[in-house]
Amino acid sequence: MTNTMTNTMTNTMIHKFEAAGLGKAPYRLTSVKVEPEEKRTVDAQGYTWITKGGGTCAYCGTGIMVLCNLESADGQAFSVGSDCVMSAGDSGLKAVVGRAVSKRRAEMAVKRAAAKVASAESLLADDAVRAKLASLPHPKGFKNRETGDALSLLDWAEWMMVHAGSSGRVKVAKAIKLAA
Repeated sequence: MTNTMTNTMTNTMIHKFEAAGLGKAPYRLTSVKVEPEEKRTVDAQGYTWITKGGGTCAYCGTGIMVLCNLESADGQAFSVGSDCVMSAGDSGLKAVVGRAVSKRRAEMAVKRAAAKVASAESLLADDAVRAKLASLPHPKGFKNRETGDALSLLDWAEWMMVHAGSSGRVKVAKAIKLAA
């Protein structure tokens, strides 16, 4: 299957989305939604249902998790999946969507890391968790330079939360969660 269709009457190329009735080309990306938020609904019996957002591709009808919201030249707004954008043969739109999806995924990764670090900080404030961490050995087996006493997992976690970068603090969050 070719990326675009040829109009045999005028011998011009028609965009796949235009041929599917999604408005006139060219198309403009208005937003990208990656990994949509969870939706919580309570039914009549009181059960809570958790579903992922997402949607349906206006071009192929498939369920999608990466929604590319587009607007056609004649003002029609619709959502398609990133896979359909990538296979539509529109190199300009493909480049714009690729950058937007990468940027959005990076933003979501930063957000997830910040949530993990915040969770670790709240665990470090709990006296019971601190006692548990203090009873466990330092992951590298380090000792105090002055006294020669073995350092604990708590010493490591506190040092890392102050001095480490984002990935180091996420590593601490994982270790604290496992230990607690």
